[in-house]
Amino acid sequence: MKLTSAIEWYSENASEFDRRYNSDEDFRERYAIWTEIIDKYSGPGKKVLDVGCGSGVLTLYAAHGNRRVVGLDGSAEMVRLCEEKRLAAGVQNVEFVQAEIETISTLIKDPVDLILCSSVLEYLEHPEAFYRELPRSLKKDGILIFSAPNRESIFRKLEPLSYKLFGRPRYYKFVRSLYSRQEALLMMVQSGFEVLDIQYFGKMPILSWIFRRVGMLQFSENLFLMVARKLS
Repeated sequence: MKLTSAIEWYSENASEFDRRYNSDEDFRERYAIWTEIIDKYSGPGKKVLDVGCGSGVLTLYAAHGNRRVVGLDGSAEMVRLCEEKRLAAGVQNVEFVQAEIETISTLIKDPVDLILCSSVLEYLEHPEAFYRELPRSLKKDGILIFSAPNRESIFRKLEPLSYKLFGRPRYYKFVRSLYSRQEALLMMVQSGFEVLDIQYFGKMPILSWIFRRVGMLQFSENLFLMVARKLS
């Protein structure tokens, strides 16, 4: 079957994507960084929305420290896998919904305290529209945590050539936009947010060790995570 969208890609690869959290060093690093940040901004009375929840790994983790969590994803297979895992774990305070993330403000009637969005924005045709809609679903002083590919990294600069020559990585076919830290900062400020924290991750062999020693992670790490607070 010819895949025509990121949703179809992740539907076909849902189980493999989920397994990588146990088998892939980069995914284990992602999990460690994300769970530490989730813990920092969680609370027993808080409501959380995981936008583009994938296989529900972060959604189900967030359920342990918050009152209510909703995981939203466009892939029916991902949502099926999430629900299977939720039932197996006996988690009661999580709901999974299949929906396009552009419809977030119409789906979420009551604003939430915390929004998670891990490696999703790069697949959107119009990410700026998503940023404009996002504040409607978040309470004043609510927290947005998102991660995205780091456009400044050496790997990301080589990715288009690799895809052109070898067709790898396969997901690159569906990537629509990449951001530098400064571009993401500007987008957050224009959307009414105050940026609280930025972290780089997704290391490259040898290069990350070198660039970490000289404080230039923006050129070696493949992803960044940003934490922002809604101002009004």
